[in-house]
Amino acid sequence: MNAAEEAGRLGYAKDVYEFSNEVLSIAAPIYNYEYRIIATLGISVPARRLSEIGLSGYLPVLLDATNEISRHFGSEQNMASGAFP
Repeated sequence: MNAAEEAGRLGYAKDVYEFSNEVLSIAAPIYNYEYRIIATLGISVPARRLSEIGLSGYLPVLLDATNEISRHFGSEQNMASGAFP
């Protein structure tokens, strides 16, 4: 499974030392009323300040935020699973 397929399955994407050895990131999509992705919201942190496990602690907050923003754009779906493999 490639990264795009995994992100689609989980409802969010993570970048753990893939783009840079110094940055960890997670991001989730924001949907509109047509269930189209119109934006993303993400968190990036220096790897020296937060571990992958520490970053996973922010996932529920990120998903709550993207789901709430999506609702303001007319989406009625709660899209992300919240699991952090």
